[in-house]
Parts: sequence; structure tokens; C-alpha cells
Amino acid sequence: MSTQIAPKSKLRFSGVLAGILGLLTLAAQTSVYAATATATVTVDVVSTIRLNNITSMVFGDIASSASSGTVILNTTGARVSTGGVTINTSVPGSAATFDVMGDPNASYAITLPAAITLTNPLGNSMLVDNLNSTPSSFGTLDGSGQQVLQVG
Repeated sequence: MSTQIAPKSKLRFSGVLAGILGLLTLAAQTSVYAATATATVTVDVVSTIRLNNITSMVFGDIASSASSGTVILNTTGARVSTGGVTINTSVPGSAATFDVMGDPNASYAITLPAAITLTNPLGNSMLVDNLNSTPSSFGTLDGSGQQVLQVG
């Protein structure tokens, strides 16, 4: 699974760039004039956001039939099946859980893939789509610089 998290927290620095205009020469007949100028330069330094995977996404034991069906795994790990899929409820499922760390109170954007195809060694495949997360589109780290992100 490919999860991208774009940091939004920024630090601002300023400095003075002197003489960038160098020798601006003006020619008027035989006279040459030189001039210098200064400009203010700013830059945004984006803070680092780190992710640690705590638990993996687990659908548990599911059985398919001749009819197509779906398994919905929400961000709490609860599962619901429709159509020709049966869930073995004695084997639990779990959402993927990440510990997000960075600067205190930093905000970040969450982008999940549209779909993932899982394939076993026998060539059977399963489409995983409609991924969602808690928090959903944006997260904000707490005062200690942490937040739990769940993906189902």
C-alpha cells in the first residue's frame, strides 16, 4: 500500500541578498555608471513528518464463492461482507494503524491510493478500493507532535 503524507507545517526564514544585480552599467556617451541593489529573500522550510507502521491492514479469513462480493473493512477493523463473500468471524480483521510524528501542532495532508490489487502466489487477485482514513483528508499533530492514523 502506498500512502503519501504531505507536511503542511512551515518555518519561515528571511535574509538579505546584496549585490545580486551586480554592476548595472549605464552608458551615456563615454561615462559608465555602476549601481548595486539589495533584495529580501524568504524561504519556507517544511518540517519533517515521520510514519511508523503499528499494525498492518488485515482482512482476516474470507471465503469467496461463484458470486462476486465485497468485504468492507472500516478504520476500526470491523468487517461487513456482501454478495458471495463469507467472513470467518473467529479470525479478526484490523485496519492499518500508523503513528504520525513531527513538530508539535503541525498539520499534514493525507492522500490514499484509488485502488490496490493484491495477488497471491496462485495468481488469484483481490481489488482493494475505496480506502478511507481517520483522520480523513488532513491531520494535526498534538502538542507532543504525535497522532494515530488509521486506514481501512
